[in-house]
Amino acid sequence: MLKLRQEEVGPEKPKSGPNDIEPTKTSEENQLDAIIVEIGQFGPFQVFNYILLCLPIICNAFYSISYVFTAGDVPHRCNITLCDGLDSRYEEQFLNFTTPQRHGNWVQCEQYAVRNDIAGQPSCNVSSFDMGQRVPCEAGYKLRNDEKTIATEFGLFCADQWKLSMVGTVNNIGQFVGIPLGGYFADR
Repeated sequence: MLKLRQEEVGPEKPKSGPNDIEPTKTSEENQLDAIIVEIGQFGPFQVFNYILLCLPIICNAFYSISYVFTAGDVPHRCNITLCDGLDSRYEEQFLNFTTPQRHGNWVQCEQYAVRNDIAGQPSCNVSSFDMGQRVPCEAGYKLRNDEKTIATEFGLFCADQWKLSMVGTVNNIGQFVGIPLGGYFADR
């Protein structure tokens, strides 16, 4: 039997042409490859750590998204004391002469003024309201649904509606300033 020495017969190299130039890896790529080999495959330990890292981000996202639902605009109209009762709904026939319309919808923050020149006790009819004079809501609001939002719980309608925007603004400012400052003070 014939034995060949290792030097004489080496691994067979593929034939390449003059245009087939194999780019050499830089030392940075070699270092990255070495780190990946040292760390190992993406396995259960990495998945567990990834999930743990995502939990705070998810919790923060819930808080930010919840603002959209809790501070949303609730359809409302003025409560007309002459006409509204405990069992009245958002849509009633008397709104045609008690509440102005804008673009086909009831105005949410105004009603027609009650006439003072009526003899006796005014009642819920067309002659009791002055359609030439608008006044802000005087007796609260009638809501379309029984939604529970910041606006309905604290009565933030019409003139106080800017307070709803302020909640989101203060939250964003707190996150913008608080997170970097918190990291700064945590390093001290």
